[in-house]
Amino acid sequence: MSSFLTTNRCTRTRIKTKDNIILQAFSLFYDHPAMVNEEAWHLFTHGNTKVMVDKDTLEIMRDLECEYGFSPKNDTIITCKLTSRIVDDDERKKQMNQKYEYAKKIRTSIEKFFDGDKIAELTSTIDDMSLTGISGPDFDDNGLGKGSTHANQA
Repeated sequence: MSSFLTTNRCTRTRIKTKDNIILQAFSLFYDHPAMVNEEAWHLFTHGNTKVMVDKDTLEIMRDLECEYGFSPKNDTIITCKLTSRIVDDDERKKQMNQKYEYAKKIRTSIEKFFDGDKIAELTSTIDDMSLTGISGPDFDDNGLGKGSTHANQA
């Protein structure tokens, strides 16, 4: 296998930077950006797409070609196809197995650390999320609310 398709767990939120730029979040592990500290998120540029990606997802993406898949209704990143450049089958399998083991370790840590009820509460309470500087699904990438003419004041 030279490619695999991953799903973005952070499709319902955006991250507002200190200079008031609203960016999408892409994570293979976290349902909400607040699940990891601020320093864990890094700006990742792929072509014309700028997105905040958590450090654990970046570890999976490292040394692989990335191709984002977008929602047909808007510009939300919903998937990322990751493709290995390694031609040798054994080396490619080794690389993929290492990434799989890393992902398994992160998922186990998350399940041990986070209370499932608290995660559901965090990811479903849009009013409370606005206090963190992260906009909900009613905001577009420019930080404008649907039908609004001014920036989100989170």
